[in-house]
Amino acid sequence: MVTFRNRFLCLAAFLWGRIHPELRELRKWMDVNLGSAACPVQGTLLCEVQINTAWAPFYMSIIARLAGWKLGARPVGFNLQFEKPPFLLRSIYEALRIPILWTKPEPGNAAEIKKIAGELAARIKTKKDLLRLKIGKVLVGDLIYDTFLRENFVATVADEELSGPRILRYIEESVVIYEWAKKMAEELKIAALIQDHHGYYIYHGILGRHLASFGIPVFNYVDRDSAGLGKVIWSQEQSGSSHNAYWLYSSAFKKLPTKEKESGLRMAEQSMKRRLKGALDDKILPDISAYGEGREVDLAPYQKDKRPVVLVFMHEFNDAVHCYRSCVFSDFWEWINFLCREASKTDFCWLIKPHPATNSLGRERMKELSQACVEKLRQSYPNLNFISERISNNALLQLRPASAFTMYGTVAHEMAWSGVPVVTCGDHPHIAFDFNHHAKTEQQLKALIQRADRLRMRILKKQICEYLFMHYFFQQRHGLFVANLTSQPPHTTVGSSPTSILNQVLNMQRETRPKELAALKRKIALSEKLDNPLESLFKKQR
Repeated sequence: MVTFRNRFLCLAAFLWGRIHPELRELRKWMDVNLGSAACPVQGTLLCEVQINTAWAPFYMSIIARLAGWKLGARPVGFNLQFEKPPFLLRSIYEALRIPILWTKPEPGNAAEIKKIAGELAARIKTKKDLLRLKIGKVLVGDLIYDTFLRENFVATVADEELSGPRILRYIEESVVIYEWAKKMAEELKIAALIQDHHGYYIYHGILGRHLASFGIPVFNYVDRDSAGLGKVIWSQEQSGSSHNAYWLYSSAFKKLPTKEKESGLRMAEQSMKRRLKGALDDKILPDISAYGEGREVDLAPYQKDKRPVVLVFMHEFNDAVHCYRSCVFSDFWEWINFLCREASKTDFCWLIKPHPATNSLGRERMKELSQACVEKLRQSYPNLNFISERISNNALLQLRPASAFTMYGTVAHEMAWSGVPVVTCGDHPHIAFDFNHHAKTEQQLKALIQRADRLRMRILKKQICEYLFMHYFFQQRHGLFVANLTSQPPHTTVGSSPTSILNQVLNMQRETRPKELAALKRKIALSEKLDNPLESLFKKQR
């Protein structure tokens, strides 16, 4: 989401980038060492330009230049959401030699597009039909579903919408993007794609899935802690997931060298302890902590309740429902309604908490949606308790809950660490481990709700640390990351002046900035083949 704050920071970044001597020196250095003279161009590296943070254009440009150098490919930019790229965004990328060549594609033969879209739309009778929709061999239904939720700020696709003009418009857009992706794949020698991390929306996912079907490597850009790329591993269950091969985390950890396993477990444990003490953790939430001080006074009525306490942690209703391989329910709204209906039949003290990220800057409309959904739920299920998202999870732990429920939230490992049995639902990053109850069908979830007061689960802290290391730290050690571009995560300076934020975006101190090719190779963690170490293991196990 492009907020006023991001526009302001992007303007500051643009001005700062034009006058900052070290950035000019970095650009000159890249032109000499990463240009066509140093590396003959043998293909095209498609780079999805973005503006969701002020520092993203700098990071993405540098990463694209480095990846292009490794692949022998010329990096070129595109963004399928823009009618025309904003001047500031285009200027930043082009100053770092990433020309933006493509924006929102033209529909071409509009009559033919409408005909194809109409035929596809006629197949849709239910939400499941929409989720299974394909164009050619590319699954697009889940992308359309999530894009519809996100852009229209709704919690579900209503039945009347399935045959309505809004869904039809997204199908038409998907057909246009698919045809554009086919054209790119046919006309260009594409070496790789670097896409925004939002691979679960039509503007990002369709191109990625189509290129991956030809064996073209696809990378997700991330900018938390250290900027870099995450290799997308394509699963058999879905045309493409926007995440790494989390289903292999457990087996992959066992194959690591002993020293790395030991240091990884220590790192993960320290990170977990800091988070549970209320420290900000940019990997989880950018500017708030679910374990900091909150409105604990609101819990007073429940401290006297003698019934077993069961916690439910809701999600942001229109955010990335289908970012993993499969779901039991079509969306978060269906999940929470099923859970509430079954919970209403029990005699437990259910405490249902909205997602705290709705309080983050720039998510005001998502908060309005969350509040509207909570009010509907409160009216529909008056015997359940809907509490504030500002209540600290540490305060909830003091109630000694019997269990907790989530679809795939981080509380799956956080609550399990504290000894609370957690019930997840569907596919998610914790699926390879045994520290949760994993409900894979509605019937399983129903049975676990009925037994929510007597669920048992061993406290498997070692497994939780294995998960934490593989999910949050392993990629930074072995993946395609540019390390230490910032002295600390940029998000930790939210609220500071733009100057202090931007000075940390590219804090290339003279003693640490690479000055020659050998130093660059040591500084960046780019593998020789731009491969993720999990990929070979994935191929063996598939």
